[in-house]
Amino acid sequence: MKKALSALAAVLLLVTAACGSDGSQLSDKERKVAGNIARELSGSDAGKLDKKAATCFADEFVDRAGVPALRKAGLIDKDGAVQQQGTTFDKGLAGKYADAYLACVDFGEQVAQAYAAQDPSLDEKAFAACLDDKLPKDTVRQVIVDNQTGKSGTSKEVTDAQEQVTACQQKTSKQSGKQDSGKGKGTKKQ
Repeated sequence: MKKALSALAAVLLLVTAACGSDGSQLSDKERKVAGNIARELSGSDAGKLDKKAATCFADEFVDRAGVPALRKAGLIDKDGAVQQQGTTFDKGLAGKYADAYLACVDFGEQVAQAYAAQDPSLDEKAFAACLDDKLPKDTVRQVIVDNQTGKSGTSKEVTDAQEQVTACQQKTSKQSGKQDSGKGKGTKKQ
């Protein structure tokens, strides 16, 4: 579960879309599982989702995947409690995870908030806009799928996306402007 949860805070995902599920279509058991997942994902720590996004994601993910698939993957136990370890997603479940995430979370904004919490020199809004511009939704989706299936270390999409994140980070750092302003103003060597 740590891997699954850390993916939300990790580097890469995109666009805000309307949340398609408000939880009203879920059974009592599904609502309980979604509530447990939302509590694990929400908080004020860097990389955590706000309560609304976490609830939207959890409702969407449970609705798309179903409780039996989440149990089979090891994400929840027989009582619906979230498991911290032992979670493995096949490509289909990882796709449902990615789709639920992208339906509820603004990737650029989420990553920018997490990075800005660690690096106050970042212009958070400019960083989010750069990520939205440089990382198309289909790329972000593939990165999430690769991360959830354990292929992030070997995925070209992940490597390419990480390069884009780094480029956006450098481009939008408030420090980079200060460093660039001194270029060409040195003294000539005699």
